[in-house]
Amino acid sequence: MFTPLKYKIHEIAPDLQFWGYEGGNVLAAIAGAGGFFAFYEGLRSVSEIPADNLWSTVATAFSTYPDIIVTAGLAVIVLLTIFLGRFLGTPDRGQAKTWIDRTSSLAGIGLVLGALYFGASWITFTAVSFVSASALLRLCRTSPVFLKLGGLMLAAGGFGLAGYGLSTVQDTQSALLPGLTVLTGIYVFFASLMTYQGGIYECNAIQEELGGAPSSNDPFRTDGLLARLLVSRLDRPIGVLVKRIALPSVFWVSRNTKSTAPFLTSMWTRLPWRVLTGIAAVATGTTVGVLFGVANMLWAVGDVAIGSLDWKLAET
Repeated sequence: MFTPLKYKIHEIAPDLQFWGYEGGNVLAAIAGAGGFFAFYEGLRSVSEIPADNLWSTVATAFSTYPDIIVTAGLAVIVLLTIFLGRFLGTPDRGQAKTWIDRTSSLAGIGLVLGALYFGASWITFTAVSFVSASALLRLCRTSPVFLKLGGLMLAAGGFGLAGYGLSTVQDTQSALLPGLTVLTGIYVFFASLMTYQGGIYECNAIQEELGGAPSSNDPFRTDGLLARLLVSRLDRPIGVLVKRIALPSVFWVSRNTKSTAPFLTSMWTRLPWRVLTGIAAVATGTTVGVLFGVANMLWAVGDVAIGSLDWKLAET
């Protein structure tokens, strides 16, 4: 009875992934800023910084209110992506969307670096890492190399999520939510490696079709410079980590699914922890807790969209 629903989800997976992940990312970043009211007050404080010159004003804003600035930048990326995607509904929309996603991913990576340099909170770093990852994963329609790059950014987000859980241990009376958040971050990290491995499979399949064709100058092609660099530096160690650590740790997923459906395995790796963490966060009753809980539920929607890439190949 769920088959029609599954194929519908598979059909709209890119849009579902966008709204799930980006909605969760925005809410998580606002939670990192202290909630909607705190975010608004932070923006007011930023607007009151003396505008002596552009660069000093930006540097002061970043160093004084890193979570506010990164969250605002993240929101701008998401809103512009939505607006431009709707506005550029032309016959060349596919090419336009590609450039939008490339720009979003680069801007997201810039905010990730800014969050690290200026000391934004772990959850803000997580959210902006996921924004960049989401844009990169949407680009997989142009090349599976972006599955690898998106997987790496998801790994950064998973690391940040675990860090956020550890940073909240002393701020809560119960260790349940911090513990679940750490576990969620760990399994998001594992799932990101599986997403990367899915990119390995897709790239290898295309390379087999190309045969002995000469290498491309396009760095994002499966035979381009970036692809060859990833193959020589990361494919093997990530493959070993997935085989020896990530897959064995996901004991609730069948062996057949693990061996035939990397995206579906990635989904089931994250989904239980997203839901449990979301419930525990909402149960705190605090503004930040509710925002973080809803963010986890929206991320779960994005996970389902990723898993649906394998629904035509395997059943859970």
